[in-house]
Amino acid sequence: MISDNARPIKNSKLLIIDYLGIYYATLDRERWWEIEDWIVKLLKLCDGKTTVDQLAEKLAKMAEVKKEDLKPTLKSILKELKEKQIIKFI
Repeated sequence: MISDNARPIKNSKLLIIDYLGIYYATLDRERWWEIEDWIVKLLKLCDGKTTVDQLAEKLAKMAEVKKEDLKPTLKSILKELKEKQIIKFI
């Protein structure tokens, strides 16, 4: 379970490119994943200083939804990003 106080940070090897309006991410320049623009926005917020709760608050304001409604989905996405080693928690 991801804590509200956990602070996600991008993997220092993460490279994101915009190719003709489509975002791709890689950690090793061999395997590439297509990622949606909202994931790029989320990853920009993963600075190692911002907590999961603060991320939820910022994203909820952008999407005009309640933070508590957004938080379970956010935690699920962060868990998947961690499993793919795109982020880690500090």
